[in-house]
Amino acid sequence: MGFWQGKPDRPKSNLQTYGGERVGRYERIERHGRPIGVVNDIMDCIFLVDLFLNFRTGYYTTDGVLIMDPKLAAWEYTRTWFLLDFASSITPVMTVCLSLLGLSAGGASNMGFAKVFKLTKVSKVFKAFRIGKFLKLLNGESELATQVISISMSSFLIAHLLACFMAMSGDGWMRTYDPRAYDDDPASAWSWQRQYLAAIYWAFTTMTTVGYGDITPAGDMDRVYAIFAMLIGVSFYSYIIASVSSMVSSVDTKNAVYFEKMEELSSWMDHYGLEPALKRRVRRFFKQFYADHSAIDDQYILERLSPVLQEAISTYLLHDYILEHSLFNELPEGSLWKIMLIVRNMTFETGAIIVQKGEINVTLFILHTGEVVMEVGEQRRTLDAGDSFGELCLLGVNSESEVTVTALSRAKFFYIRRDAFLEAFSNFPEVFDTMYEKRELFAAKTLTHRGGSQANRKNRHGTRMRNKTMLDGLREGILGKDHKNEKVKKSAYTRLATVKEKLRKTVGKKSKAT
Repeated sequence: MGFWQGKPDRPKSNLQTYGGERVGRYERIERHGRPIGVVNDIMDCIFLVDLFLNFRTGYYTTDGVLIMDPKLAAWEYTRTWFLLDFASSITPVMTVCLSLLGLSAGGASNMGFAKVFKLTKVSKVFKAFRIGKFLKLLNGESELATQVISISMSSFLIAHLLACFMAMSGDGWMRTYDPRAYDDDPASAWSWQRQYLAAIYWAFTTMTTVGYGDITPAGDMDRVYAIFAMLIGVSFYSYIIASVSSMVSSVDTKNAVYFEKMEELSSWMDHYGLEPALKRRVRRFFKQFYADHSAIDDQYILERLSPVLQEAISTYLLHDYILEHSLFNELPEGSLWKIMLIVRNMTFETGAIIVQKGEINVTLFILHTGEVVMEVGEQRRTLDAGDSFGELCLLGVNSESEVTVTALSRAKFFYIRRDAFLEAFSNFPEVFDTMYEKRELFAAKTLTHRGGSQANRKNRHGTRMRNKTMLDGLREGILGKDHKNEKVKKSAYTRLATVKEKLRKTVGKKSKAT
């Protein structure tokens, strides 16, 4: 604004001299180590380096696939952000070119430089857009930090505009502001820097609805502008209050959802009149449950992602003990996230019995931490981290546990219940069949835990091999022919399934007898 740049009574006939003085002042500010010049030079260097690095920077597609090919990355950058980045980075390039051409900042040539200099000032508009690009990237990393920066920058920008328009509305503001009790010079005789500081002070007191009343309008135009400034100020102040309230309430969404669910739990227990001791146990369980799990609905987020992102997130969040488990290590792409939705954590205290032989069990357990002993018949075996039990119960082959597992210390398990497992894979019958075919592997693992002589284990292995050979022969005999009739083919599959089920029951009875 002209008010801040020089005296208001500058004659218009001195336009050429004034233009040269402005350019000269700009050069002195930019080239003699003033803070604003240093900051500007640093930003120019950063933008130039960023311009060249972006040609070698990979990018993500809309499906979440990372592209690192240099040619594709360069083309993607050229068709998206290159023009904006180039326009915002042209200022130092033009400055260097003008310096090499020997243009000076005085006389008639100074006016030519001033015209070219106006073009470089246009590029500073693009710098603002480019800063917005960086803020957009920052928003992907920290939404809260971006909101704080955005509110702060908006506050200073609006305060700056209010201060500048205050100067344009009239000079009565400074004439009525007379702090001669503290300073010999009246405010109207201050330098433009001090007057600008006073105007910024007035703008912030107006925006925050404080209004000390020490700077007041003196004329009609001043009062009209004061009304306009107060309307703008109270509107922006309301926006700040709403934004800060929103940020505070969303700082920790998980805790907000947690307290909401715990209140619902308390209401539920009060409704049914549970005794205090049982209430404490239930409340302690859910505190541990929500400490290990997100209180936010994972399914709502995961089911809306692309298969590639579903796989990437599931692989990142699931523990290696789950990913490497033989039941899940061959799942096709796009189904692993189903496991993530149904895996839960459970902690058992020292001496707790996790499962009891002969009792109903519908859960697969995978040991995470702690010392646990498993009893199979007369044999006892200490489980290592990553060991599991209950696979046959999860698949529905067995309804009762064949082992007894006891915690020797505080132990933490990953577990999956059968009902959640069946519901998760109800629309993936081929995936469930793949896991169900591994039941013989888990049955063999249980038999091995039971111990016995080496000869008995060899006999059991030979029996399993003979059964497998028998099934292969039946499959070849029933389905070996090229059945053109669909009914005949369907009947053949039914016969094969019946034979396999009978054979499974026979093997199960023999295993129990052993």
